[in-house]
Amino acid sequence: MKLIQFQIPEVAHLPPEEREVLLKACNQSPRLQKYRRVAPRFVGPALVGAFFAMFFLGWSQLATVIGVVVALFLLLVIKLLIEVRLLRREARAAVAAKP
Repeated sequence: MKLIQFQIPEVAHLPPEEREVLLKACNQSPRLQKYRRVAPRFVGPALVGAFFAMFFLGWSQLATVIGVVVALFLLLVIKLLIEVRLLRREARAAVAAKP
């Protein structure tokens, strides 16, 4: 199974061992931990809102279910992209603070 990998150019110039340590530290930062704790709280209500909006706007049941599945996919992709952006921001700050 292939995994999705994101390139983080802020740490590309570092040796692999140092890059790994830096990214693990950035991954455990309080900002990312808070985001991972808070972000899922918005996915459920957003899906319920999308369901009601589609259903009460006159969409058929099948179209509503398909719309909710598409909305879930989009929400998860957006959540992942925000997390990568926060990780890049943390990595940029860590590289700048490094002597």
